[in-house]
Amino acid sequence: MSTPSGDYTPRHNIIELPNGEFHGRRSMWLESFGALHTDIYGLSTASAVWVAPADAMQYPAMYTAHPIWSFLHMEKRTVMMEYGFCRTVCEYAGFEGVPVPVIEYSTGVSEEKIQTHPNFADFAGTASHPLNGAIFVDSDGKQSFDDSKGSFKEFIGTGAFGGVESYLNPCLTKRRTTISQGPVSQSGVGHIDGGMLKVLASSTQRGIVYQNVEEWRGGGRRGINASIYG
Repeated sequence: MSTPSGDYTPRHNIIELPNGEFHGRRSMWLESFGALHTDIYGLSTASAVWVAPADAMQYPAMYTAHPIWSFLHMEKRTVMMEYGFCRTVCEYAGFEGVPVPVIEYSTGVSEEKIQTHPNFADFAGTASHPLNGAIFVDSDGKQSFDDSKGSFKEFIGTGAFGGVESYLNPCLTKRRTTISQGPVSQSGVGHIDGGMLKVLASSTQRGIVYQNVEEWRGGGRRGINASIYG
């Protein structure tokens, strides 16, 4: 990245730039260029410190460009009055070129009711043929051996399933972070996308660009119900 042409004249550790967006304001000068930082997502940030006489009360406008790295635009500023001067610390953000999306994967577990397990019938049986201490009851709460009336209540006994009420369902989460000129589309959330359920689409403005996060979640052992989320 090239820097602006012209001579920089130091005056008591204060640098006055050539004429430009702010540079022509003789009552406001640049004290510090700051440093350029770029994170793994491609978002770049930098700061700059501007100074003006207290009676002038001048400072750069929000969302204006950084004096050196013009692809950065101001997202935050702090104005301080001190000893006859107005000192403004400006923070800038933006991106250069075409940032590459960052994909992250993580796997966790959620607790689900035991009767939702896809193999439930294999270890609990049915009302007419219960297994492993499974108890099925009718609408009155009485034990039932009728498949048309009985619904699962609990496992009893001291066996491997005694007292079991839930299981841990492993689930894959995919996160995609991008930096762009505009916010990411909010459509598709709550629907199946690429075999996974899209659960998040968010955008945060940084200067005049956006940091976007999208998330998808797998269905785990039970899969994703296309009738609900298709």
